[in-house]
Amino acid sequence: EIQRVALNQSGSSSDRQLAILDKNSNLYLTSALASVHRFEKLATMVLSVAWQERTSMLAALANSKLTVWYAPGSILADKTMFTKARFEKDASEYGKSPTIVSF
Repeated sequence: EIQRVALNQSGSSSDRQLAILDKNSNLYLTSALASVHRFEKLATMVLSVAWQERTSMLAALANSKLTVWYAPGSILADKTMFTKARFEKDASEYGKSPTIVSF
């Protein structure tokens, strides 16, 4: 069951991705216009997710961390690059139920 869908608004429509949060708080990524959708799990225990408004960066509050993926679409092509192109920070300072309002 899907709880939230976030569409990447930057770039051309053929390059856009969907971030999907399910009822188990798992975050998945897929290409928005692919003829065959491949879903890749990005994170678990996700509280909040948001795309950056002008670039293809994705932020999520998950597992008590703020994670920013600089190139989240790379998981669809190269998982090694994907694991290296991210920033993580402890999110405990944001309280018990933080939400990303804008990014």
